[in-house]
Amino acid sequence: MENTYHWYHVYADGQWQEIVDEHIFALRKYGLYDALTTMFVGFVGSPENIAKAKQHITDSGIDFVTCAEAPYGWEQVTQTHMWEFSKDNDGYCVYTHTKGASTGNDSFATSWRRGMEWYTVCKWSSARALLNCGIRVAGPHWIPINHTGSEHHHFHHQYSPSGIFGGTFWWTTLQEIRNGNAPELDTRFCAEHWISQRNPPLSPEQVVSLGGISTYIGSYIAEALTWYTPPV
Repeated sequence: MENTYHWYHVYADGQWQEIVDEHIFALRKYGLYDALTTMFVGFVGSPENIAKAKQHITDSGIDFVTCAEAPYGWEQVTQTHMWEFSKDNDGYCVYTHTKGASTGNDSFATSWRRGMEWYTVCKWSSARALLNCGIRVAGPHWIPINHTGSEHHHFHHQYSPSGIFGGTFWWTTLQEIRNGNAPELDTRFCAEHWISQRNPPLSPEQVVSLGGISTYIGSYIAEALTWYTPPV
């Protein structure tokens, strides 16, 4: 596989500006942007706010394809396009989103997001390489279904046969996306569970928790939190 595709979900009605700038910084500084075949961006929000977000990304010099727009909805708006695209295409794919935009981008959300960006976007080549070694999905914060307390986490047993990536940043292949159904739309948590709904089901040895299985929110290495330099 040579093609690498990126899906990025933007909540345009939230506080997305700094988050988008941070993501663009990571894409460029660490080389993933130059390695992409196509960057797809999906937007949820009012037409006015979507237009502002699109223009902001364009003004940043990023080439992208708008894959979806909706006035209301969750990350499934963007994920559904990934599933449709997978039917006729192959390659690697990485999914991220404007984590924290809907909650005000507080310090907790910022640290969580930057840690996830570090492992999926900044360290992208290591993450992508795992998909050539028998790994089917890779991302930070893999929480297996038998993790203590996870039975009560967003209806795990109802939606996730194996587990979730807490925060929903991950790498996989379009073949894996194709070998599953479209994201369910019942709740916003369906977007989080969707990656685990693969056919055949994921086994523990086919999943990698980037940064280590014990790398949960608040325990990132310092480098994972200090890589971003906001523009002056």
